[in-house]
Amino acid sequence: EACSDFSESLRLGPKLGTLLNLALCHETVGKLATAWTEFHNAAAWAAENDQHDRHEFAVQHVLGIEPKLPRVVFQLPAGAAIATVEVDGEPLPDSRWYLPHFLDPGEHSVAVTAPGKERQTVSFRVVSSPSDQIVIVPPLADEAAPVAHGPAPSGPDPNRARGLGGFLALGAGAI
Repeated sequence: EACSDFSESLRLGPKLGTLLNLALCHETVGKLATAWTEFHNAAAWAAENDQHDRHEFAVQHVLGIEPKLPRVVFQLPAGAAIATVEVDGEPLPDSRWYLPHFLDPGEHSVAVTAPGKERQTVSFRVVSSPSDQIVIVPPLADEAAPVAHGPAPSGPDPNRARGLGGFLALGAGAI
């Protein structure tokens, strides 16, 4: 509960101390990748504001967490010009597609798109281990050809005949 409270407090009024407390909270509950990112951000924020003690505190936590982080490497399909890669619904910059990613243990997904191909989504589970975990994205299937809807079959339209009869009756009544 404390992590969600710190997160909400940070959202309402960003403060370095709140970010450090949130990072500590995430580290305590085993969300090491989240804590690592938050400590990185806190270190940058502290350095920017000449808060040396907080900078050192954050850097020490980054260095302590890093060797424990679960790393995920995506093996993306060859032969298709990939357009986008998303991890847990968030776009991943193309410069990071083939680099290891630090993710918290638990369920995740990666989605890949390419022109003329169907979107491929792969669900995977990250285990709490400091080793590389490889996630293989199978080749993307071709998009299904659009179903052509031709013109309606020709033939007498009973509604058109009724409508024409109504206009004729209206015209005769007017005369």
